[in-house]
Amino acid sequence: MSAGTGSEYAFGRHRPASHVLIHVSDPHFLAGGVRLADRFDVEANFARTLEAIRTVHPNPSAIVVTGDLADLGEPDAYRRLRQAVEPIAAELGAPVVWVAGNHDERPALRRDLLGLPASAEPVTGVWDLDGLRVIALDTSVPGWHHGDLDAGQLSWLADQLSVPAPHGTLLAMHHPPLPSHVPLFDILELRHQDELAEIIRGTDVRGILAGHLHYSSHGTFAGVPGERLVGDLLHDERRTSGRGGERDGCRTGVPARPRAPRHDHPYGHPGGRRSDGGFLLRGVARADGDALAGGALGGVLP
Repeated sequence: MSAGTGSEYAFGRHRPASHVLIHVSDPHFLAGGVRLADRFDVEANFARTLEAIRTVHPNPSAIVVTGDLADLGEPDAYRRLRQAVEPIAAELGAPVVWVAGNHDERPALRRDLLGLPASAEPVTGVWDLDGLRVIALDTSVPGWHHGDLDAGQLSWLADQLSVPAPHGTLLAMHHPPLPSHVPLFDILELRHQDELAEIIRGTDVRGILAGHLHYSSHGTFAGVPGERLVGDLLHDERRTSGRGGERDGCRTGVPARPRAPRHDHPYGHPGGRRSDGGFLLRGVARADGDALAGGALGGVLP
């Protein structure tokens, strides 16, 4: 057992973690608190997740939310999400890293969540968390559901990575650079992955946090650990996006294996689907001076 951030004791061979990150993804908020697909109370479920975050670790370095923040990109949905998360983040003293997803609308996200002028420019950013650098990439493509990184954003990332950070770098993005076992999802994948791999290979990037496909998995990309996070392992998403009549609904067919939630283990724990369609508790992602241990705390509904 090792202590969390800011503690000095350790009962095992490893030093206490220098950083603890809370990773959640795909909250899919809707204006007016409307239920997702007329079924899922995403605000109530997310509130339970935030309460779990408060109890798991008192001093997280940051809360990282990897996209699909609002299901339809509505201004009120972003305001409601901000009102839900900011008080918890302030109480914990943790910055929030907001990442754009394919369901998000950049102008409304910037104005109503970030408090910035409305713009269609990619939503990117860099956070220095006491030597651990987090870089948020915007893989969204306005009007589409697949992901992409254009030449401008890739060049910007290369510039950021040209100077290493003391504790290395984590990338946060919505579309994961990982394969899916569901063939249909290939049409929703991240494009220009080879170019991304060329940029991050050999740099100080130590992990990639993502969401998007509504099931949890881990893998490696260009030699870097990658994590795709979600909660509800068996879902049926039936929604018309309103973008040219494009439909984005399918059943994954991934069987749920309910397990008791477990907390604050350095390597995370497999979680399970709640009977009420709620969020998944999966431990935390943590880094020390030498390595990043996978795992996550959070969850999502389709």
